[in-house]
Amino acid sequence: MYELKSGDHSFGYLYLYSSVFEVNPEPRILYQIQHVVPLEITREQQKQAFRKDDFTNYVFHLLSDQILDEQTELSRAAELGILAEEAHVIIRMQVSSQKSANSYVADIQHSLLFNNMRSYFEGYGFSIRTIKDTGEHIVLLSAPGENRNLSDLNRLCTLFSNSVANHYGTLNITAGCGRPHTGITGLAQSDREARIALRAAQNCKRSFTCFDELDVLRLICADNPNHEIDMFVQETLGRLIEYDRTKNAELLRTLECYLKNMGNLRQVSKDMYTHYNTITYRLKNIIEITNLNINHYEDRFRLELALSLYKDLGEKK
Repeated sequence: MYELKSGDHSFGYLYLYSSVFEVNPEPRILYQIQHVVPLEITREQQKQAFRKDDFTNYVFHLLSDQILDEQTELSRAAELGILAEEAHVIIRMQVSSQKSANSYVADIQHSLLFNNMRSYFEGYGFSIRTIKDTGEHIVLLSAPGENRNLSDLNRLCTLFSNSVANHYGTLNITAGCGRPHTGITGLAQSDREARIALRAAQNCKRSFTCFDELDVLRLICADNPNHEIDMFVQETLGRLIEYDRTKNAELLRTLECYLKNMGNLRQVSKDMYTHYNTITYRLKNIIEITNLNINHYEDRFRLELALSLYKDLGEKK
């Protein structure tokens, strides 16, 4: 066993073993090995550090600078493993140790958190890279465009965030997640959404918040309000609108009348000249199609807001 050392820094040990003959290396060769291996390790570490610095600086550039030449940026991004055809998601995290926590335990849990996060999302087909920003961690999730897991990202993030409290008790963790976007400009868009979601998580004392969950706040803070309104209406009422078009079921009109009459089914039946049981059946369909419960305050508010936006803006296009 020979220590591989350069100056005061140890690079580990070289083990020579044979069950057949005695290991007795030539001193000149052993000397070369003991000096060359540390040099090669140092060189490789420097190369990796340079690559990591390049990647970090380039991501900061994409998230904060105006893109002037998209083709040049696409080429540079591809060299660093950021492919335009993939969908990208930004998560911004703030991680700190609790005041009462043992610093050694907190450091271990900090490392475990990011290692487990890597394993978790890689298991669902994402590549994951993490860089450090001032006081925050930026997590970049990327997946091929055909990866259907993106549509279920909120659920995956929620499941992971639920496990955080149970396994990392010495850490204070707050995170905000943007939506998946493709292309170079999509990274900056997802990052803006992640910043908004992170602020919302801080205000609501939640460990993890996705931009899609913000409802009204996402409309107020959006860079492109009209596009965000269209997305919100489509997510909330899209299946209902399509159902009405194909079935002529008058579910939207029933929903509007139900909300207008504060849930008074008899008054809804009277205003629509429709049997009470038919109204009840339509409301059941609305709940099933939208996956929103009209008897729950938050769901009812979401439906009412989406319906109002659709009537005031969507139908006038």
